Amino acid sequence: MVVVLAGAFIYLQGFGNGSHSQESSPSQSGASDSASQADQGSSSQSSSSQSSNDKVAKPQSTAMKIQGGSFSTGSELSDLTYAHIYVGKEHAGKSVILQIWYSRDGSTLNNGNMVPVTVHSDGYLEVQSADAYAYYPDHATINLYDSNSNLLDTKSVSLTPTSGTQTF
Repeated sequence: MVVVLAGAFIYLQGFGNGSHSQESSPSQSGASDSASQADQGSSSQSSSSQSSNDKVAKPQSTAMKIQGGSFSTGSELSDLTYAHIYVGKEHAGKSVILQIWYSRDGSTLNNGNMVPVTVHSDGYLEVQSADAYAYYPDHATINLYDSNSNLLDTKSVSLTPTSGTQTF
């Protein structure tokens, strides 16, 4: 029973706190120290194979990327521009921040507000411009951030400066 406890202590000490320190606890007895030393070779072998198995068994999450979408603008001067950005159904319900810079002939049309949005069940993010623009945009730069404002993806989109819906 002492050998089992010593083996469990080595496992917890080596992996439980993220440290590979060989310091011993003051509450260990001399018997458990010698049992620990005797079992250290076999314990480290099983711990090593356990560590590599953990790396294989961890599920890989798909990074959120801008996969496509569309922009829609009406024909009136008061019409806003609407963006529908597809990031994938697997991200439904996730909260992110979307920033879109619109420009025309190299001149910025907006101030690039960072807007918190939630991915819809169909995998789309939907936002509208804060203002109507005097000119139709001919370019949009989309920045996608996680909820902590870490940049996840950027997409540059060329637009035809007309009203209507344009896909990318």
